[in-house]
Amino acid sequence: MEPPRLRQRQDCCEKPGQVQDANDEAEKEGRKERPVSGDGMHHPCCRSFLASPFWKCTTLVVVGFTPVFGMCLAMPELLAALEIPPWSLMWTSNFLFGSWISVQFLFNFIATQWTDPGGCKSIKPPHEVTGQFALGRAADAPQLLYAPNWCQKCAHWKPPRSHHCSMCKRCVLRMDHHCPFTGNCIGMRNHGHFILFYIFSFLGVSYSLVLCLAAVWTASYFSRFTTAAGAKLYENQRWISQQTHIVSGLNSMLLSVLLEVLHRNGITILVQLGASIMAMVAVAATGTPALHLAWTNTTTMEKLFPMKEYVQLKEQVYCPIGPGFYRQSGRENLKVILGDRWWLRLLFPVRGSVDQGEALAPRPSKEGCLSCSLRIVRAIRTPLTIGTRRGRSPL
Repeated sequence: MEPPRLRQRQDCCEKPGQVQDANDEAEKEGRKERPVSGDGMHHPCCRSFLASPFWKCTTLVVVGFTPVFGMCLAMPELLAALEIPPWSLMWTSNFLFGSWISVQFLFNFIATQWTDPGGCKSIKPPHEVTGQFALGRAADAPQLLYAPNWCQKCAHWKPPRSHHCSMCKRCVLRMDHHCPFTGNCIGMRNHGHFILFYIFSFLGVSYSLVLCLAAVWTASYFSRFTTAAGAKLYENQRWISQQTHIVSGLNSMLLSVLLEVLHRNGITILVQLGASIMAMVAVAATGTPALHLAWTNTTTMEKLFPMKEYVQLKEQVYCPIGPGFYRQSGRENLKVILGDRWWLRLLFPVRGSVDQGEALAPRPSKEGCLSCSLRIVRAIRTPLTIGTRRGRSPL
């Protein structure tokens, strides 16, 4: 079956007879064969390596170092440095809380790696002749149809918010992006695990930093002036500072603190502190944008490539939609990703059950429905002078 010839322009809603093919860009990309070599991550060898079990196990070891090292080695020393009696209520509570965060973090990261994000090949559109999917309908809102979107490479219709992944060589249902670090696409079925992985990353790294900084504080930095051992460490630090001419000011203070912590608590706490700081930088840099997009129900693909999808206003008249077209309240947006059992997934390491209907028929936001209603009226009244708006509008 060949896809229908959609008519549209890049910057405005279309007039029948004065528009161009909506799939021109996709068809051109489909005709282009990627070179066998010299194409970065799309090279067959690189693509196979990034999807291999060896790479996934390697990244698991990297991200799992901080929680595993922290719970097995650093946690007992941290609690001892804080002078918490072993097996007391406070000691047990901290150990159980840290174990819960670590298990949730590792489980969701592994689930993100190995869960199939969801494919589109076997999904048929309700309007199979024209290849159109019906979007979700809100109260007092018109029924909108998703413009036919044909994948030239996979030779099937693409549902709303689905994209073809050049790394996985298939279309992914409600694709967010391809994550080379996890070696998997982030789509409908594993997006919730991906978000929970970042949530427990923030929670776990913050908890680790609090314990480490509390241990540093109890190391009594100012005791160096009153104890012989502290005075000896301070003299050694001064000698290092004079010899290198690099350590001064805050660096001098930091070095003396680290030396005293090392003297009093050993190297384990320093390793955990350094690992937690590096993990916090990495998680903040990559996790903050991911959580913000999830809160606003916007995929990475929609942010990077806005106005690439269309809805039908009337026959042969289509309008591009922007990143905020599906935005609901923050709680509803997370529920779409995490599923109805979102509260259970926050408490226990369980797999989620996401409603596929939400992915096949996403519900537009109130602003998006209102804007579509106004444009439909304009399309009916003045079919030859229809235009779209840019800016903050979801359309």
